[in-house]
Amino acid sequence: MSDTHSDLQSIDSEAQAAHEHPVELAADQEEKPTSRIASLSKTSSVKFDKSKIVPKSQRRGMFAYLLIIPEYDNPRDLPPMIKYIIVFNVAFCAMMGPMGTSILLPASDSLIEDLHTSVTIVNISIGIYLISLGVFPLWWSSFSERHGRRNIYLISFIFYLGFSIGCAMSKSIGMLIGFRVLSGACTASVQAVGAGSISDLYPIEKRGAAMGIFYLGSLAAPLISPIVGGAISERKSWGWRATQWFLVILAGVCVILLLFCQPETLRLQDNKDAVRKLLRERLKKSTDEESQSHDEEQLEQEVEKVMTRLSRQNTQINEDPDPVDMNTPIGRVQTSHSQNFNTARLEKIITEAESMKDEPAPTRWQKFKTILYIYGYSPLRSFAFLRYPPVFLAIAYSAPCFAILYCLNMTLTYCYSRPPYNFDSLLVGLVYIPNSVTYIIASIWGGRFTDYLLEKKRQKYGVLAPEARFGINMYVAAAIFPCALLIIGWCLDKKEHWVTPLVGTALFGFAQMIVIGTVVTYIADSLPGKGATGIALSNFIRMIMAAGISFATEPLIRALGVGVLFSILAGVTIPLSLVIVIIKLRGDHWRETFELEKLYDIADG
Repeated sequence: MSDTHSDLQSIDSEAQAAHEHPVELAADQEEKPTSRIASLSKTSSVKFDKSKIVPKSQRRGMFAYLLIIPEYDNPRDLPPMIKYIIVFNVAFCAMMGPMGTSILLPASDSLIEDLHTSVTIVNISIGIYLISLGVFPLWWSSFSERHGRRNIYLISFIFYLGFSIGCAMSKSIGMLIGFRVLSGACTASVQAVGAGSISDLYPIEKRGAAMGIFYLGSLAAPLISPIVGGAISERKSWGWRATQWFLVILAGVCVILLLFCQPETLRLQDNKDAVRKLLRERLKKSTDEESQSHDEEQLEQEVEKVMTRLSRQNTQINEDPDPVDMNTPIGRVQTSHSQNFNTARLEKIITEAESMKDEPAPTRWQKFKTILYIYGYSPLRSFAFLRYPPVFLAIAYSAPCFAILYCLNMTLTYCYSRPPYNFDSLLVGLVYIPNSVTYIIASIWGGRFTDYLLEKKRQKYGVLAPEARFGINMYVAAAIFPCALLIIGWCLDKKEHWVTPLVGTALFGFAQMIVIGTVVTYIADSLPGKGATGIALSNFIRMIMAAGISFATEPLIRALGVGVLFSILAGVTIPLSLVIVIIKLRGDHWRETFELEKLYDIADG
C-alpha cells in the first residue's frame, strides 16, 4: 500500500509539473514515457493516464491534497478498478442512513428501560428519522451540482460523525430524537448525490451494474442492521448505546474513505468555450460595425458576465453531457440536453445577461435574497419533474414497494419476539439473513441484466431507450412481490414453523431489489443531467411513505392481524404493477412529445 501511495504521489507531482513546465517535461517523457505508470501497474494493477490527471493545485473539493486517488479531467476516463473503488465508497456511505433506522429495533427494550419511554415513542422516532432521510436529499443534490460532490460528502459526514456521538450520549428520548434527525439529515446527502456520482462515472449503457452495487448499500442496510443490532445488544451490559457507538465507528471509516479515496467526479463543463463561441457568432452576424470591432478583452468581459448569470441559475452547459456512440440513433432522452438544446438555453441566458449590462450592482439585501432563494427555495423546484409522466409513474410504483420494506422489518421484530417464537434479540436479527442474501444476488445480477436489455435493444433498433430496462426482470419481480407478502403474512398469522415465513422474506428481498434498482436507474436515465435531482425526488416520496407506514405498522397488526395487513399490501401492489406495462408502452411516446425542456427551466429557476 505504501508503494502504491508513493507512486500515486509521484504521478501527482509529474502531472503538476506538466502543467507548469510542459516543454521540459515533454522531452523527459520521450525518453521515459511509461516508467512510472509501469511501476504502478506492477504494484496495484492500475494504470493512470498522466495526460488526463488534474494537477494537484487545481483539484476540486475540500482537502483535495490528501487524495491518494488522482482526479481526472473527465471521470469517465478513470481506470475501471478506480471506478469500482469510488462506487464502493459511495455504497458504503449510503448504507449509513438506512442502517440507523433498524439497528435500534432489536435493542428497543433496552432503550425503553433506559430512557423511560414506550414502544410507540420509539417507533415515532424511527418515523421522524425516515422523514429527515427523505427531505434533505432535495437540498444536498442541488448543493452538489453547484459545489461539487466531494465537498458535500465530506461536510455532511463530518457533521454526521459528531451527531452520532450525540446520539450515543443522549440522556433523554427527546435528545435522542433530536440528534437522530440531525444525523439522518447528514447521511441523506449520499442517497441522491451518490447516484449523481454514478452518472458522473458511467455512460447510460453501463450504468445499471454500477447503480445496482450502489443501491446494494442503501437497500440492504435496513435488512443487515437488525442482525448487527441484535448481535450487539445481546450483551446486556452494552445495551442500545452500543449500537450507536457502532455507527460512530462506521462514520469514522466513512470520513477516512471520503478524505483519501473520493476525488471530485462532477464533470468539468466547458461553459466558457461554449459562451465564447456563441458570442463570436453573434458578433459576426451583427450589422453593427462597432460590435464587429470587439477585441479579445471586451469579448472576455462579455463572457464573464454570462458566466455570472450561469452560476446564479445553476445551469450547466456541456457539449456532450452523456456521450454515447455517435453513429447510433438515439431517442430524445439523450438529445434533450445535447448540443442543440444547450445552445438554445445558452442563447437565452446570453440575451438575459446582455440586458443586465446597465443595471446597478445588487445591494446587500438583494444578495441575501438571492442566496436565500438559491439555497432555500430553489431545491423545491425539483417537484416540477413530477409532471413528467415517466418519472411520476416510476415513483408511483417504486415508493409503495419501498415503504413495505419497513413494514416487513417492524413486523418481523414484532412477531418473532413474541409467542410462539419468543426469539431473543440476536435470533430476531438473524431472521433477516434470507432476504439479505437474495438482496445481494438481485443487486449483482439485476443491474447487469438491465444493461444487457438496454444494449440488446440498441443493437436491434439502434436506439438507447431507458424503457428497455423494463423487461422480463420487472415482470417476474412484480409477480413475486404479492406472493411473497402473502406467504409472510399468513405464515406469521397462523403461527407456522419459524422457517416458513423466511421463504417469503427471501422472495421479497429478490423482488424488492429488482424493482427499486431498475426504477432508480430508469429515473436517472430519463432526466439527463438531473439524475441526482430526480432520485432525490423519488427518495423524498418513498421515505415519507416509509415514515407513515412505520407509525402505523404496530397499531395495524393489533387491529387487523398480520395476515389481513399483508393481504392488503399485496392487493395494493398488484394493480400498481400495471404501471410497468404503461411505462413500457408509452415511455417512448412521452420522450418524443413531452416538452421536458420546460421542466428543466422551472427546476433551474
